Amino acid sequence: MSSKEFGEWKRKIRIDGPIASSQFYLGVGIICAAIYNTRPGVKKSQLVKPEDFLPKFYETVEERQKKTSGNLAAFFAVHGVKPPPNE
Repeated sequence: MSSKEFGEWKRKIRIDGPIASSQFYLGVGIICAAIYNTRPGVKKSQLVKPEDFLPKFYETVEERQKKTSGNLAAFFAVHGVKPPPNE
């Protein structure tokens, strides 16, 4: 491989990310979903899809804060604690 070609590959990876990373994550998601779904006593309503195990690279700050605040509200409700006031 020439130096020029090597430089082109480095630029491509810097822009597009590692080669086949999305396929890698999907493969891991398929394995995780298969393991999770074959546990004894899993109901149809509890089944998950491989996409449920994919990383959320493109989640916005607002989506992350919304999800976190919902999780905190549920945590406080379960433990009977009054949530802190919003700032």
